[in-house]
Amino acid sequence: MAQKGKARRRLKDYQVTILSHLPPGPPDVTNVAMLPSGGFSLSGAGAVGGFYILLAASNLDPPAVWTPLATSQADRNGVFQFTDSEVGSLLRRFYRVSAKSGAPATGNCGSRLSS
Repeated sequence: MAQKGKARRRLKDYQVTILSHLPPGPPDVTNVAMLPSGGFSLSGAGAVGGFYILLAASNLDPPAVWTPLATSQADRNGVFQFTDSEVGSLLRRFYRVSAKSGAPATGNCGSRLSS
């Protein structure tokens, strides 16, 4: 029983907010295209504001060596884009996109470009 002059508070009078910071998940590659200039364009969908890294390898023989080419931040719709202007001078190049965080979630997008 509540004493006179003291307010009783019920659980429904409180709002609980739980905040968590999760790294962006593996990205989805939504479009790949060769550009008229000979370059290569890749776009995808990920977490809004998430950072993504485009990596490339010249072959997939173990151990494959993935070299970071560029970093992109997803816009307010979760869309990110990359362009590789050097691809025209190569015989072949393999791509993958990784989410950038303390422990990145890697999505092997399997985008392969060969001339």
